[in-house]
Amino acid sequence: EQRGYEMSNEIMATNVNNELTITDKKLNSYIARIAKATNGMMKNQRTVARLLADIDETKCFERDGFESATDFAVSYYGIKKDYARKLVRIGASYIEKDFSTNLTHDENADFTISQLAALLSAKDQNKVRELCDMGVINPRMTFKAITDVVKQMNGKALTETTEGEEQP
Repeated sequence: EQRGYEMSNEIMATNVNNELTITDKKLNSYIARIAKATNGMMKNQRTVARLLADIDETKCFERDGFESATDFAVSYYGIKKDYARKLVRIGASYIEKDFSTNLTHDENADFTISQLAALLSAKDQNKVRELCDMGVINPRMTFKAITDVVKQMNGKALTETTEGEEQP
């Protein structure tokens, strides 16, 4: 029985190490197959998030005695409550009806569930959207890089000096 999911451990075809040159044809063929599979997995996760948000929005869980879409997901699928809550929030905030994100992205790379989870903690969602429009936040970034940008936005980043501050 699998109980939960560690979102930051996703294999993402968009975060490949482009500094490596792969010359073996068989390895390149496997890389292409993994890229296709991971893109499918990422879309499937966005689909689950959007559908859970739809369940939350329609309140269709109530008739069967569930308190929320989160409660339904925890009870029915056995996932952790925190993960279920994040999926519902991600689906409602960032996923369109076609299961792509509503954040600026290109056709070859869209945000993963873990990247979107990192954005949930941003205090200013309008600023998140602005930074995506400017490319400061994009689907090719690591979870940690997005988390660092969000921390800066929220004023929690450790800075050695702030602009305008004089050095002692």
